[in-house]
Amino acid sequence: MAQAILRPAVSDFLEAAIHDHSFELNIEEIMVGKDSHLNNLTLVDSGIRQEKEAGCLI
Repeated sequence: MAQAILRPAVSDFLEAAIHDHSFELNIEEIMVGKDSHLNNLTLVDSGIRQEKEAGCLI
């Protein structure tokens, strides 16, 4: 409930995606290890969005 108040746009998107059966939603988790080259990079600098051609949920 708190997330719906704090992040209404995200809640609206997820609600629509769950109830729209023509919409395909895949959620993946990417673990960043302690020795990863991604450590200490912002999402923009990491290139994750471009490499995976995906949006990011944090």
